[in-house]
Amino acid sequence: MFKLVSVVLLSSIYIASPTKEANMLPEEYIIEQLDESGQELFSDEEFKTEFFNICKENEAEPELIISMIKSESTYNPEADNGTCVGLMQINPKWHKDRMERLGVTDLSDPIQNVKVGVDYLMELRSTRTTEYALMVYNMGYKNAKEHFKTKGYSYYATSIVAYANELKPEMD
Repeated sequence: MFKLVSVVLLSSIYIASPTKEANMLPEEYIIEQLDESGQELFSDEEFKTEFFNICKENEAEPELIISMIKSESTYNPEADNGTCVGLMQINPKWHKDRMERLGVTDLSDPIQNVKVGVDYLMELRSTRTTEYALMVYNMGYKNAKEHFKTKGYSYYATSIVAYANELKPEMD
């Protein structure tokens, strides 16, 4: 049995209720806040629809996942650091079983990449704070534990949460 330790961001429930900003839907407001690269990524209607569906299905805040994508790949679906690939910088070696379970075969496909990244993050968050889960996502269990012991939450984790909070729409 897992116990959620804490959640910094409140779950985003997207119903068709407009935000204060020009009566926009929350998804539209979030995307409008992104830089040019982010808006370009979300201009693909199939990606945008699937992205928000993946977030909803996994009870993941879209703002948090977008913030991760910005940090991990600057919205570049072709990002590759030699070990990790795609929007959420997934290492195929470490996520082979996860990919198989999710039916993912191509991490260079933005939708499949997000599916794996969101699944992994939400697994980590099931027993950790958001910031600690982000640290593990970014640097692995051992390094996150050591960093937290000596320095607390990492800049990576706190900056992702801060940007995600900036993206949250204000609801009427």
